[in-house]
Amino acid sequence: MQAQKKGKDSGLSQIEKARRIAESDRKESDDFILLDADSYSKVATPSRRKIIETLRNREFSSQKALAQELGRDEKNIHDDLNLLRRQGIVEFERNGRSKKPKLKHQYVVAEKL
Repeated sequence: MQAQKKGKDSGLSQIEKARRIAESDRKESDDFILLDADSYSKVATPSRRKIIETLRNREFSSQKALAQELGRDEKNIHDDLNLLRRQGIVEFERNGRSKKPKLKHQYVVAEKL
């Protein structure tokens, strides 16, 4: 059984949490990251959205394993993951000589446009 976080946001829906983040000065929580419109447009390409969705649903031991799962070139996956890392969406764990990609937040939220 997983422990639930307690606090002022613990009883809120995911959408309400996102709304509160968007209305505050915070840009991150454990579940969300809030991006400005320019950053979101860089992240929201179909191929990068597919990476985010895939990492949300499954763990991969390396960038190469993720590239194979998505049927994409490893160099392109590497470039996309590095952009997502710079935007604060993805982080890497060392896995021997490989880097294991994982999401830092479950949801990416865009500021009001």
